[in-house]
Amino acid sequence: MEILYSNLCYCDNENKICVLFTPRGGCSISFKQYLDIVGLLKDAEDYNSFVHKYRMDIFLPNISIITINKLIEQKFTFIKFIMNPYIRAVSIFRCQTSHNLSFRQYLFQLINNELDYMSKNEKYHYHQQYIPGEEKIITKYIKIDKNETFEIKLSNGELYNLDVNKYTSCHHGKRINNTEFIGDLSRQDINKRLPESYKYFYDEEIKKMVYTYYKEDIENYGYSFDDF
Repeated sequence: MEILYSNLCYCDNENKICVLFTPRGGCSISFKQYLDIVGLLKDAEDYNSFVHKYRMDIFLPNISIITINKLIEQKFTFIKFIMNPYIRAVSIFRCQTSHNLSFRQYLFQLINNELDYMSKNEKYHYHQQYIPGEEKIITKYIKIDKNETFEIKLSNGELYNLDVNKYTSCHHGKRINNTEFIGDLSRQDINKRLPESYKYFYDEEIKKMVYTYYKEDIENYGYSFDDF
């Protein structure tokens, strides 16, 4: 199985758990959940309020790479944190800095492969979450947007509750009491008046464009627009 986001798969060798997630799909709180399992969350929070700073500076340079096949052979439990694609699409759009498009304009360029001007990091973010064939190894999907939890047994026999609701992320924008449709406002204008729900980014055409690009996520993970 090809892993697009191979550097976002993290293992706990003692408890034989592998945690997977994707960019702008609850990545900060998912990684915090992983760090809590392995006892490094306090170290990370003491290092920097932005947990990915710790991930890149401290964590990644000091870990070894293990193949997926080896983890399967050792019967690891694979936990994947996922996010509603209709929510994630807006989050990806909002975080990009190489354009000042509206959400509609951005999606049009996305589905027509017109985003070559974007940075490597921005291109890395907007891929789908689903990896063909992943369902053969994933033990449990946890939908962050649904506040799902999952109880696992640790190697010492203790029960541990995977619960990303305990964590926060600095990615979250400050929302205001705004209920107007904003799918045609520029990105910079939107970030100044973020509505109380991402639903206000959508009309029927925009829904169809997100479905077109993230169809694999929507269908394989059982999501719909009405889920948020």
